[in-house]
Amino acid sequence: MNDMEYTDKEYCLEVWGDWACFTRPELKVERVSYDVITPSAARAIFEAILFKRYAMRWQVTKIEVLRPIKWATIRRNEVGAVASKSPIIIEDKRQQKNTLLLLDVTRYHTVPMPTSTPCVAYGACCSWRSPTCPRASWRA
Repeated sequence: MNDMEYTDKEYCLEVWGDWACFTRPELKVERVSYDVITPSAARAIFEAILFKRYAMRWQVTKIEVLRPIKWATIRRNEVGAVASKSPIIIEDKRQQKNTLLLLDVTRYHTVPMPTSTPCVAYGACCSWRSPTCPRASWRA
């Protein structure tokens, strides 16, 4: 099979954990999780397993929730100062913040087999960021 041919293979990962927090960007101080994993976080899990820069990109097509969504709230202490050579008195700089996170998380993530870009498949040494790259429409 040629590197450039599309394959209809799909890969599926089961991801689980005791806690998960996929932080919502609109709530900057207090961390509040989305109900399910974000597609970019799911893609990052696949990239942690297999990643070839400029050669391929995983695209999540399906996220399945296998267990009921359960929430938990935790309170954590943070230090509101930057470390430097002078000592920090923690009692003066302590900040208590809440986090709303997911409990007992299990998800399936499905992605199709990634395809190679012509730049890499044909051995050309153009950057995928280059406007002359033949697969300019491939990048997101």
